[in-house]
Amino acid sequence: MNLSNILPHSYIRVTLNALKTCSILLLSFLGLSSCETDVNVNADYQAVPIIYGLLDVTDSVHQIKINKTFLGEMDAREMATVRDSSEFQNVNAIIESWSQYGNKERDYLLEEVEITNKDSGLFYGPNQSVFQFVDNQLSSTSTYKLIVDINSGSKIARAETKLVNFRELYRTTDWARLKATGLRFADSDTILGGHEIHIVPPTNSKRVQVRAIFNYTDVINDGGNQLTFDREISFNLGTEIVENAYAPKEERFFFTGKQFFDAINLFVPDFEDTKGLVHRIPEDMDFEVTIAGEDLHVYMEVNEPSGDLNQEKPEYTNVEGGYGIFSSRMRMLFSEREVNSEIRLSKGTIEELVSGVLGSGAGTKGFCNSSVGTAVPNSCF
Repeated sequence: MNLSNILPHSYIRVTLNALKTCSILLLSFLGLSSCETDVNVNADYQAVPIIYGLLDVTDSVHQIKINKTFLGEMDAREMATVRDSSEFQNVNAIIESWSQYGNKERDYLLEEVEITNKDSGLFYGPNQSVFQFVDNQLSSTSTYKLIVDINSGSKIARAETKLVNFRELYRTTDWARLKATGLRFADSDTILGGHEIHIVPPTNSKRVQVRAIFNYTDVINDGGNQLTFDREISFNLGTEIVENAYAPKEERFFFTGKQFFDAINLFVPDFEDTKGLVHRIPEDMDFEVTIAGEDLHVYMEVNEPSGDLNQEKPEYTNVEGGYGIFSSRMRMLFSEREVNSEIRLSKGTIEELVSGVLGSGAGTKGFCNSSVGTAVPNSCF
């Protein structure tokens, strides 16, 4: 799992590096004040491990980020950009796999590797150290226990998690019917209400998000040569909280024709703004399901912004001897579950993409009609 975007929400706790206190002694008979400065809050500072790791049963490379708290005489924001401020020099980490019957199955020795694609931000980058192991067959029935040894036993941090099982993800929507009719967001005279996607999450799920993905192809004229480029846009269909992570029930996600065409207007450039564009070919739609394990859900919930300025949220970590989160997440496209599971758009939807006559605004995007033959105006062929 690429840790350049490990969590939807993250936070930084900035520690002030110096403190000046001034106590004013109002001695009425003297009219004097005294001031004590430069109180050293850096004394007896101990670095604490900060761990972020999400195991995904559908991944083959699993990465854990292990950093430390920092404190010093510099400004905290400046220190955050210094690699040595956040990384331990001597880290040994393993993950133990334990069966559901309490038997130890195997050890994974985590290898320290350097990534070079960390997004720019408050912390140092783009190069960072992460700790990884490789296995494309993690077991959803096992428990994975992380043990981090800092400086040969001077600090030990532990955490454990179970995995979300993608094999238990059930799509209860009538997929055969949708594939036969196509996704109908418009007909000849109106923008339509839309569709529902029904999903039964797997066990160990606590939060489910679904995104709709629309695939299309840009045909570009480049010096007399026609080149094709695969494109996609996506939009969120919502997030549902699973009441019982051990016995999940069906969750429903609804999306409308208006949502679809609003996404087209927002994310697809106009024809005139795309250099060399001949036309755009509408292809099909897919759906991405992202599922968070219970500990990750709680961590996200605690760190979500609060609308109440007076509310002080508690901290949450499942790391013993440190801070952070070690949990599970799963991302999967419907198209990965079976061959040819993508769904085409209906004829009426494609016609509205081409013309925009129903007020969707899509007519400025340069889409051609992929549902008609070569002799028809606006045909893709």
